[in-house]
Amino acid sequence: GRFVSTDNAYVKADKIVVSADISGRVVDVLVGADQMVKRGTLLFRIDPEPFRIAVSRAEAQLAAAIQEVGAIRALYDQKVARLTLAEGDLAYQQQHHERQDALTRTGVVSRSGMDTAERALRAARDQILIATQEIAEVRARLGGDPTRPADEQPSVRDARAVRDRAALDLARTEVRAPVDGIVTNFDLQQGEYVTAGTTVFSLVGTENVWIQANYKETDLTFLKVG
Repeated sequence: GRFVSTDNAYVKADKIVVSADISGRVVDVLVGADQMVKRGTLLFRIDPEPFRIAVSRAEAQLAAAIQEVGAIRALYDQKVARLTLAEGDLAYQQQHHERQDALTRTGVVSRSGMDTAERALRAARDQILIATQEIAEVRARLGGDPTRPADEQPSVRDARAVRDRAALDLARTEVRAPVDGIVTNFDLQQGEYVTAGTTVFSLVGTENVWIQANYKETDLTFLKVG
């Protein structure tokens, strides 16, 4: 925008578009047309209540995600303990099967005892497979790494990102001047609905002012520094 002009020189400044990063209804307008403002001055405020609700919901979801990870990690420990017991039982049934096989071969015990030992051995092996599959399922729910801290688990990171985004949107309900400047093209009213990214009004910046001059050499005869 041009502030001062002569026949061959202009004082000029940047023109900055003011817009909101979120959509919502304006509840406070704190500036007016042609008002000079400083960088960081609160220009207008969008109704923050929907965004406060979103933050509360996101914080609850984050807490739930952390609790769920804790429960899944406890379940993982339980499954690992079950596998350890199953491995111990398999070792016992393997030894028992070998003893029964030796006794059966010598005729000390009947074939029915051997059949019972074989069934017990198969059942012990099945329990190993079941426990291993259950551990793999729980591990997958923990992003493949059950030793990773809860804060770094994918579900918690996603929930935290949602919370952070909600908090950022809440902060964006207050629209502040990005630079020192003068309010122009102003027609904002309380109660008006603004859309994210849409121009609300403008600021003619006063931080970066320059002069554009187009003088002839004959006009510079008496020009001196200062």
